[in-house]
Amino acid sequence: MEWPCVELREIAQVLMGQSPPGDTYNHDGDGLPFFQGKADFGDIYPTGRKWCSKPTRVARAGDLLLSVRAPVGPTNTARETCCVGRGLAAIRANKALVEPDYLRFFFKHQEAVLSSQGQGSTFAAISRGEVESIRLPLPPLPEQRQIVEVLDQADHLRRLCAEAEAKINRLCQVLFRTMFGNPGRSWGFARLGDLLRKKKGALQSGPFGTHLHNSDFVRSGTVLAVGMDNVLDGEFVLGRNRRITDQKYRDLAKYTLERGDVLITIMGTVGRTCVFPGTTTPSICTKHVYRIQTDERIHPEYLSATLRFSTAARSQIGAGITGQTVAGIKSEHLRQLQLHLPPKEVQAEFAAKKGQIDKIRDRGLRVEDQLDALFSLLVSCAFSANSTASWRKTHMEEVVTEMKQQTKEVSL
Repeated sequence: MEWPCVELREIAQVLMGQSPPGDTYNHDGDGLPFFQGKADFGDIYPTGRKWCSKPTRVARAGDLLLSVRAPVGPTNTARETCCVGRGLAAIRANKALVEPDYLRFFFKHQEAVLSSQGQGSTFAAISRGEVESIRLPLPPLPEQRQIVEVLDQADHLRRLCAEAEAKINRLCQVLFRTMFGNPGRSWGFARLGDLLRKKKGALQSGPFGTHLHNSDFVRSGTVLAVGMDNVLDGEFVLGRNRRITDQKYRDLAKYTLERGDVLITIMGTVGRTCVFPGTTTPSICTKHVYRIQTDERIHPEYLSATLRFSTAARSQIGAGITGQTVAGIKSEHLRQLQLHLPPKEVQAEFAAKKGQIDKIRDRGLRVEDQLDALFSLLVSCAFSANSTASWRKTHMEEVVTEMKQQTKEVSL
C-alpha cells in the first residue's frame, strides 16, 4: 500500500520564533529558557544558557524545534515550555494525525535537503511558508508508532556507541594522570626548546600566505597540506583534505612532516595537539600549525599528552596566548615551556598503553561510521512511501539486527 504525501501545514502548526527585547534576557533562571538557534542544540534536547522574563514566542514541551537560519535544517525537541528566538521555528504536531517522534525522525532524514534550501545574501534562512509546504509521507498512526519504535531502538544503539567512544577518549587522560599526576622527585624539568632535534626548523609553522595561497590547493594533488582542521586533540584526521601539486611541493619541501612529529594549533583554537601518524604521500604543515620535532629524550606521545593534560603546561600555554581578535601563540613562548621529564622507559610505557587505547578507539570509530551508514539506510527505508509495510518491517529489522551486532564489537 502506498502512503499518501501531505504538506506539513495539514498535520502540524508552525510557529516562527521571535527574539524578545534584549533587556528581558538573563542568566539567573528568571522566566522561561530561551533558545536562539543551532548553537543551543544538544543531542536531542537544547541546553539552557539564557532565560527570558517576557517571552514573545513560546514553544511547548514536545514541540519540534527547527533551526530556520544559519544553519537551516538541524532539529531538537523542547523538553519544557520555552521561548524561541528568530533562529528557530516550533513545530507542534496534531497528535490525532501524526506522532511527534515520527516528525522528529522525518526532519532528521530531511536535514541535508532543508540545508540546501536556505536562501539569503547575509545568511541562509527558510520562511514559514517554505516550512509549512514541506511534504512528507503519512502512514496510519499504528505504522508510524512501529517506525518510531524501530528508529528509537536504532538511535539508542548509535548513542551507546558514542558514549563508548567518549569513555575511550577519557581513558588517555586517566592514564596520563595516573602515571604522571605525581611526578617523582628525580624527574626534574626541561625546557621544550632544549629538547628539540638539533636541526633548523625543528619547531616551525608552515609557509605564510605569500608562499602558499588558496589558489595553490588542488583536488588532484598528491601532497597533503595539514591545517588546523586536521589536528584534533589526540587525533589526526583528514579534515578538508587540502592538496598541492608536486611542483608546488618542491618549493615548500622544508615544511615536510615526518611520522612522529608533534603537531599543535597556534591560531584561533590554540593548543590542540596530536602526533602525526605519517601518510603514504608527502605532507606539509600550513601556517596555523607548528610541527615539533624532538630528540630522543622525550617521546612524541608523552609530549603531546603533556601539552593536552598537564595543568602546568596548559597554564603556560594559556599565558602565552595573545591577540584580541584572533588568539595566537608564538614559537618562542613554546620553546620556553617547562615540562616534566620522566625516564625514557616510563614515557615508552605510556606510549605503548596509549597505542592500545588508540586501537580500541579506532575500532570504535569504524563501528560508529558503519552504524551511521546503517542508520541512514534504516531511515531511508522507514520513509519510503512506495514500499509495502511488510517490506519495510523485514528490512528495518534486518538493519537493526546488523546494528546490534556492530555495537557488540565496540564492547568487546
